[in-house]
Amino acid sequence: MRLPPLNALRAFEAAARHLSVQKAAQELFVTPAAVSQQVKVLEERLGVALFRRLPRRLELTDDGAELLPRLSAAFRQIEEAVEQLEIRKSDNRGRLTIGASPGFGASWLLHRLSAFQERNPEIELQLAARTTMSDAVLRESDHPDDLFEDCDIAVRFGDGHYAGNVVHKLFALHSTPMCHPALIDGRHPLREPRDLRHHTLLHIRNDVAQMDVGWPGWRDWFKAANVPDLDYRRGPAFNQVALAIEAAADRMGVVLGVPLLAARELSRGRLAIPFPISLTMSSAYYVVHPPQASDEVVAFRDWLISEAAREKWARPLGGLEPLRWIP
Repeated sequence: MRLPPLNALRAFEAAARHLSVQKAAQELFVTPAAVSQQVKVLEERLGVALFRRLPRRLELTDDGAELLPRLSAAFRQIEEAVEQLEIRKSDNRGRLTIGASPGFGASWLLHRLSAFQERNPEIELQLAARTTMSDAVLRESDHPDDLFEDCDIAVRFGDGHYAGNVVHKLFALHSTPMCHPALIDGRHPLREPRDLRHHTLLHIRNDVAQMDVGWPGWRDWFKAANVPDLDYRRGPAFNQVALAIEAAADRMGVVLGVPLLAARELSRGRLAIPFPISLTMSSAYYVVHPPQASDEVVAFRDWLISEAAREKWARPLGGLEPLRWIP
């Protein structure tokens, strides 16, 4: 026996359940006329009347009342089958949790994740920003040996010595003064390092910068630039890299920061680098994962290494070999 059209069965089931063509049409996102037409097709196909059409209401015939519960049960089974398939599909979707420090995650990684997602739509990303992705902070934590904290892959700031894991160096970091371009040619032009005596110094004093991990301060840079007599203490401090960078881009002063973490502002012209003098930090960024890596981990690792290789703001300034600074 050939079954009646599915649309006709669906239209009847909805109209019979609501005892209303109008409500059935709303549920099925069609017009009332379309519902009536499909019910008529089903009645002609079965050769029986399914409704008694009374003034302003519908009433099921005995045949209609017998057909409704079986059809409703059948459609519920179809819906459940489709729902289970969707659940299995979602469960099989590759999930990847990435650990990164708040500074790196917000200032560099976050703006690039959409490119990875476009190339790998089947991978569901989760970015976990944690200060313990810095070796110095991790050492002071309650679990100093937990490199990943339930993350599948981590971008760590440290010395790169992560025994038993797969490690790839992403960036050596260079620290240099940065400010809004207007300050360079403003009332007190920045032509040489000594000109900084006329400008507000912005300081980064987060957990990482205050620990012995190779994060230089203004005192170190002044010494490298042969102006050790300048007052390095003056000016406001910020406990987040992103805040200090934004303050500099907003013409608040000059920040001693990492161009890599200010790449967007530098590329957009909101920040500029007045002097080709940088200090190379003793710590760097590394991508780290356990030796047993999933396809999702490998895909992200390879993409991240490729992105890092193209990052122009990670290179030494002006092609010059930067001064090596080790605390």
